[in-house]
Amino acid sequence: MKTLHLAYVALLFPAIVFGPAPAHAELVQYSYTGNSFTDVSRNSDYSTSMSVTGFFTVPSVLDCSSTCDLLALFTPRQNLTWSFSDGLSTLTDSSTPASNRPDHFIVTTDPTGMVIETWDILLSGDGPTAGCHGLQDCFITTQNDAVIDQGEYVGPAGAGTFRFDASVSGDPGSWNCQIVGSAARCGTAQVDEPRELALVLAAVLAAWISVARRAATSRSRLLAQQCSRARRV
Repeated sequence: MKTLHLAYVALLFPAIVFGPAPAHAELVQYSYTGNSFTDVSRNSDYSTSMSVTGFFTVPSVLDCSSTCDLLALFTPRQNLTWSFSDGLSTLTDSSTPASNRPDHFIVTTDPTGMVIETWDILLSGDGPTAGCHGLQDCFITTQNDAVIDQGEYVGPAGAGTFRFDASVSGDPGSWNCQIVGSAARCGTAQVDEPRELALVLAAVLAAWISVARRAATSRSRLLAQQCSRARRV
């Protein structure tokens, strides 16, 4: 009976010590790093040390081996978040887009969903409160079909205003995919070390109980044989 109780302890040990298994609903972040601008408007605040950089976050690894329109795919919008910068303006999923050029967010991945192969992303903001540098609307573009990264804003020029831009053509940047809150890249197996340790300890305890049970059974048989011989005498 005692060994039976110990067996129950062995089975329950991981849950008692570490609680229920955590839910694995990790967010996935795709990050973009563009190359430095090579063409910059005169008298603008852009420089050739700036570039388009940013990321977007989705609930799981994308299944976009056919082209995905992420703005149509993820509704409600809280399932898709992003932040992109051209070195001056920073546009996020909460930025109010400009009416004259609405956002679009189109990507294609390889079959694993971990590598973005083609993309066409245009984000806009309606003035400084939306994250724009300058006086009015602004735009950030990265696309490898036309192969261009570009930033654009409206700023003062003499007595009026002027649209400034910066771009790099024919030299697309690169993407990487990573689990949010972890150093692991997409597709990398993650080991829950405390739970793995608990399972190992439980296995050792179960093995010890099995040995103890066999030893107890052997002792019982030996005592029974001794008692049987004593009665014959």
